[in-house]
Amino acid sequence: MSFVEELMQQKPTKTNEGDIDQESIPPFYPNVPPGWMSAVYHKSEKTQPVKCLIDKDDEVGLHLVAYDDFEPGDCVLEDTALLQVSWDLDYYLHSSTHGLLAKMKQVYGTAPLDQGYAQVVSVFLQAARREPRESKSLIWDMFNWETSEQTPEDRKVTDQIAEAIYECIPGSYQDILSEEEIAKLIRAYDTNSVICKVGKGHTAVFPFARLAQHHCAPNCTFLFLDHPEDSWPSRIQFRAQKPIRKGDRISISYISGYQCATDRRAHLLTQYGFTCNCSACTIEPDLTRAFKCWLCDKNVGTISPNGLGLKGSEDWRCLQCGVMLEQERIDDCLEAEKKLRTVKADKWKGLAQLLGDEVMHYTHYLCFRKLDNWAHQAWKMKDGETTANMVEALLKCAERYFTKYDPAVAQFHEFLGQVRHGMGEAHTAKHHYEQAYLIRKRSGHGDTYWAKKTKYMAYDKPIAEFMDGK
Repeated sequence: MSFVEELMQQKPTKTNEGDIDQESIPPFYPNVPPGWMSAVYHKSEKTQPVKCLIDKDDEVGLHLVAYDDFEPGDCVLEDTALLQVSWDLDYYLHSSTHGLLAKMKQVYGTAPLDQGYAQVVSVFLQAARREPRESKSLIWDMFNWETSEQTPEDRKVTDQIAEAIYECIPGSYQDILSEEEIAKLIRAYDTNSVICKVGKGHTAVFPFARLAQHHCAPNCTFLFLDHPEDSWPSRIQFRAQKPIRKGDRISISYISGYQCATDRRAHLLTQYGFTCNCSACTIEPDLTRAFKCWLCDKNVGTISPNGLGLKGSEDWRCLQCGVMLEQERIDDCLEAEKKLRTVKADKWKGLAQLLGDEVMHYTHYLCFRKLDNWAHQAWKMKDGETTANMVEALLKCAERYFTKYDPAVAQFHEFLGQVRHGMGEAHTAKHHYEQAYLIRKRSGHGDTYWAKKTKYMAYDKPIAEFMDGK
């Protein structure tokens, strides 16, 4: 039984406190939790992002297209959160003494607050007081946003949550949203929100950024421009990571990590409710499934099947020499891939087995996962040399899979810098920090808070402090 089903079986408990004084609800400001809802986006003033256009077709619905040509590192889009809430439950449970949230806590306990939907509705209601429907504020457009398909069970749960929230809305707010609209708001927020701050966490929806389509090999990366101590709201920025021509569809990746096409599709279906059919999942070589070519020099030629490798032998060819595999060799690759799953997580013995395998290439995603696991084990054991060797191998995988200036590559350099720093290898550490900063700068991320920290480590931190391991 879900928490919502348990919640709906509970009977409201009366207290001697009476109803909540809705008129005493404190005002909301951008830098005051629990939330933020923007009133700056009005259909009459701003209906398009500056450097992109909103387009629509039967295949993908609403999406963004480039208004101009972009080169790697160029800013493609900058957007401000339309609705944003904090997931700091300590704040809600100890500071919420008025309005909807307090009534929810009073009647149902803390369970509904754990899901965050009551916070979303509370913030929306506060904004709707300032921006009623006739204002044409873009906040009301949320009810027209596309949402993921829900199973009958999930839809029932959402409707139950909406019913519980509606029953607790203070009287003067109940004419703003109907119970059905609350359910629509929850679905819209569920589908379009992203995690935008670390720590105790924030989520937000962005009116234009949400329209970017997913692609497993996207033409843009995104970053949040917030300093950890910034006031609300969050700002998001898209940067081109490959050349983009006018009219091209803008894409980002909804997921991260070094994953094969099968795992990516499963992840997207589970988390976002769609099966990915982008070119990287169907017709392009899956670089994370790499096998050694027997005709090329060691570790030079790699065989990566196209997409899911469903069409037969024509999907299996060496990316270096172009040789196509016969079915017998395809079977050998699949058998070696199956065998690799059983390799024990013993660092040096396992690494020797991986590198000495006649079929598997070290950049295969299964090899990557084991190297990553071994690196974390060595790091916990304070074995700097082993950690560095493992991360060097991971960096080679990343450089082959990601684009040249993808911030993901910078992260490996930063980790190597951290490891070498801890070992007292000042110049090597500075080299990796410098490489990381140059990648971030070239990708357009050079002015972010974290890039500035990397820049300090690369250029400004005294050598003597590196030597001391500080």
